[in-house]
Amino acid sequence: IVRCTARRSMTPRTNSRADAGFTLVEVLTALFLLGSVGLLLADLTCRAVTITGRARRQAVMTALAEERLEQLMGLSWGLGEATTAASVTDSGTDLSGLSPATGGAGLAVSPLEALSIDTPGYSDFADGRGNWIGSGPTVPPGAAFVRRWRIARVPSTVACLAVEVLVDVVDPSGRRRAASTGAVRLSTVKTRKAA
Repeated sequence: IVRCTARRSMTPRTNSRADAGFTLVEVLTALFLLGSVGLLLADLTCRAVTITGRARRQAVMTALAEERLEQLMGLSWGLGEATTAASVTDSGTDLSGLSPATGGAGLAVSPLEALSIDTPGYSDFADGRGNWIGSGPTVPPGAAFVRRWRIARVPSTVACLAVEVLVDVVDPSGRRRAASTGAVRLSTVKTRKAA
């Protein structure tokens, strides 16, 4: 009969690198890398929020400008009956309120500065969502956007009107200023039509 015996070493085990765990330098390096990635993600998130806010603001401003331009283009500016020379022109619709009303300027030629200052009958204000909140020469509380429009005769012909709409953010200080670089400005020409 043969006996096999296992020999155990009487010497103490030495710690190998696999048993030692992580060193302080490795932990600090990992924390630094995680922190850097976290900061990059936070920066990207902030930038995305800013860009989304700008895009939303531009979309609201464009919608406000298009709405007013369509309203102005929908007003009558024709030649009248074929047998008469009198023009049929809407010079009484007020578009500066919540809905079109009487007592306004319609398609009457506006003052030259109508796009740069808040001219009664040619400007109104909206909140951050684009909802109308007031008109007139003073900025109402809660106004985020100012919408101004101008009607001018085209010098080369009597059969055309130049129609311009400008929408800009309201200056929180209430001061008058030139249009900002982010302002939306739409222009078109309205021609006379036979009634």
